[in-house]
Amino acid sequence: AAAALGYTGSDLGQQVANFALQFVGNPYVYGGNSLTNGIDCSAFTKAIYANFGYKLPRSAMSQLYVGKSISVNQLLPGDLVLYHREDGFVYHVTMYIGNNMLMKNGKLSPKYLICKLHILLFNIITLFFHICNASFAKIITL
Repeated sequence: AAAALGYTGSDLGQQVANFALQFVGNPYVYGGNSLTNGIDCSAFTKAIYANFGYKLPRSAMSQLYVGKSISVNQLLPGDLVLYHREDGFVYHVTMYIGNNMLMKNGKLSPKYLICKLHILLFNIITLFFHICNASFAKIITL
């Protein structure tokens, strides 16, 4: 489906990130599915990718296994950043939008914001008072 849109690789990833940016300031609602009226983290990434012909599962945990695992230094716009506990349970997903920035949302953020990658990683570790890990997944293959 993505090839039919005329995008490939990182070009498509930038298109995905640009599309996601239009929802900055919209409400975060746990369990929500509306990009305009309220949506949670995994529904957000699912809805954004659906606009480009990709079918992602609904939960952050399931989204981890759809993409190709990459390292943080391989992140390109449109890639997913998934946060998990030491036991492997994935509880949050965000989208990398380039320039060391993420779309930020969650129970502690009532609206979608833009945040620096290193600040978000630090805040997650600090707020939950335990060591948290992040995994990085590429949905769009180059």
